[in-house]
Amino acid sequence: MAHHVLYLPHLLFQGTPQNPAVPTPNVPSPTARRLPFELPRMNMTTAIPQGTRCRPLHRSLGFCTGDYATTDPNVAGQALEPHNTLQRLTRCPDLNSRLRAYANPNPADPEGVNPTTPWQQQMYSRVYPNQPWAPGMKGLTTGGIGETHPFPSAEEQYQAIVRLSGWYIEHLSDPVDEPENVESEPAIQDQVKQQLHDPLSLIMRSRYPNFYGAGNQQQQQQQQQQQLLGAAGYQGGGPTYFPRFGRPTNSTHTVGVITGHASGIPDSLLFPNQINGAQELCGEVKTFWVYRPDNAYGAAVFRDGVALSGTGEFNWHGNAIAIKLVKQVWCELVNYGLTWAYSTNGKTVMIFAKLSRNMLVAGDPIPWDSPELLQTLAGLCFASVDQAEREWLPEYLCEGHAVTW
Repeated sequence: MAHHVLYLPHLLFQGTPQNPAVPTPNVPSPTARRLPFELPRMNMTTAIPQGTRCRPLHRSLGFCTGDYATTDPNVAGQALEPHNTLQRLTRCPDLNSRLRAYANPNPADPEGVNPTTPWQQQMYSRVYPNQPWAPGMKGLTTGGIGETHPFPSAEEQYQAIVRLSGWYIEHLSDPVDEPENVESEPAIQDQVKQQLHDPLSLIMRSRYPNFYGAGNQQQQQQQQQQQLLGAAGYQGGGPTYFPRFGRPTNSTHTVGVITGHASGIPDSLLFPNQINGAQELCGEVKTFWVYRPDNAYGAAVFRDGVALSGTGEFNWHGNAIAIKLVKQVWCELVNYGLTWAYSTNGKTVMIFAKLSRNMLVAGDPIPWDSPELLQTLAGLCFASVDQAEREWLPEYLCEGHAVTW
């Protein structure tokens, strides 16, 4: 039987061995392989937190970038053809909750696959037309029984959650409320990788098999690696795991090759497989002392100075910080042919979806330290991967988006 449970880090340590909070993959070897895991004594607390929260970020008092360091998106924006500019911005207050439901329809259900609300039931009907829900047999993502690809093997799932548990132990090694000091945008990018991308990558490993492929594809990748690194640099090994996050802006600055203006290159991309151009999700990171929650995110985006309420007409030529942020996200979506994006300043996270040539949908802001953030972003990753098989998915997740602020 396939497991559709969402392995969130904090759930791996809940409950008792007799009554684990989440099912253990059916690993055919050592019986000791079961959940929940035990925390090392140095990490023992009176209770495991009820959610996996990011540690707060504080601005360093030492060397730090200035208060006015912004990225100018106008160069990348001017490179767009007029018919590709953003014309309409809308809001979807339900987007975040729908992404959480897509990752795990009913968290109260041990397997998390029993859709309970009308919207979840509609989603299930859309995913599986004319197929009544069968307990424990189907989830909402594209993996599992009768789907596009199987779930990872029990052994692969187990190895993924073992690594996820190790990440969580390290995450708890300092008190959750103890801040991390950051002094620049790259420093916040590092925190995004450590606190979000690393666990999300392992969660995806527990849900998706390696999309790189095997056989001839594996040989092709090894040959490509050997050509790039030379015989002395190539050490062999298996194929890279996909889906995986990459950091395009970081790499372009490192090697000194920029194919376009930096404002058109995202800070991160989720690569679902090894095929160039297959990605659907990017991330943009800012500093919270320039792109503040009150001038760049949430209410700062949903206001008439950025886009008109009632029509959603976007102020493409405006100069407000929120306009710069939205415009940069839009340029990245267009330049890379993407549908989904998120942006964070280390205090707030917002999710965006490009639904048509000239329209962008924005979800409501999520606090950086929200216990719901990781599951929301897991749903975003799942949706961006599954979109290859379900082209209707973005429109459905953004259903009801409107231009009322």
